[in-house]
Amino acid sequence: MNVESIRTSTRDNLSNKALGQLGEKAAARYLQGCGFSIWARNFRCRTGEIDIIASRSGQLRFIEVKTRRDCSFDRPGEAVTEAKKQRIRRCAEYYLKKLEETGYRPTGISFDVVEVIIRHTESAF
Repeated sequence: MNVESIRTSTRDNLSNKALGQLGEKAAARYLQGCGFSIWARNFRCRTGEIDIIASRSGQLRFIEVKTRRDCSFDRPGEAVTEAKKQRIRRCAEYYLKKLEETGYRPTGISFDVVEVIIRHTESAF
């Protein structure tokens, strides 16, 4: 998705998929700004998908990105169900096994959630 298509999109015609892609792109930029190296985006395996795999200081992070138009009900991260967590863990195990075959071992791992909230306040002032 390019910047021009984002500018011309309205709230009603920005699909959930496009919104998710926008959020993942923003999350990756944010993480890079915080000193993370992005190893993979949208890593898929038989058991599921991991939105972002990143590292910092030898620790590998498996990151789920949740994007919402607003958070008037729940925080976006609260939408990560136990079933989704299990799929991410199994996918991370697969990734770690493949990584181990290269001889690399992270000093630690963690499972993170990045919440992206896109809010447009019309006639704000």
